[in-house]
Amino acid sequence: MANDWWFVGGRIFPGETPFQSCSRLLKRELSLDIDPSRYETVCTQSLAWGMREQPPKDHGTTDLQVVLALRVAETELDRVVLDPAEYSDSQWIEPAAVLAGDFHPALKFAVSSLLAQQKLRALQEAVAAQPDNDAEIAAIARDFVALSKQGPPAGTSEYRVVAPELQYECSVEVTL
Repeated sequence: MANDWWFVGGRIFPGETPFQSCSRLLKRELSLDIDPSRYETVCTQSLAWGMREQPPKDHGTTDLQVVLALRVAETELDRVVLDPAEYSDSQWIEPAAVLAGDFHPALKFAVSSLLAQQKLRALQEAVAAQPDNDAEIAAIARDFVALSKQGPPAGTSEYRVVAPELQYECSVEVTL
């Protein structure tokens, strides 16, 4: 069975920006009070599910996922309290472990997008700080290009969605 891990998140209410929604959800689900200006957009994805948790369960849903990044301070991590109605477990997983592991292709794509974004920022900073440092700039550029190519391959993924409570199992189709 595949890992059943996902990002913290939820619905965007009418009139909310993704940043405002994320702040509201982190406060409710993790007890973190985060200013909306601290988030950065990583990527967006459209996800189609054949079944869903809410009734009618067999009518599926299509979601637009907006992935945001946030640097959390150590002092904030110490204040995290999981909402027991939302989570039975949580853990921080290093990006490399997500990319190498048995995780949903949407998670892997978001993580590779985040890492590519970080490399692009490092490349911009290296060029601005030392435009004559060709070796460092070339190394960062190679890393950036490698990360930006790590999007999910189109077609049927090896990942399986398994939801025993819904008596549901399916493959994941990736389209770009």
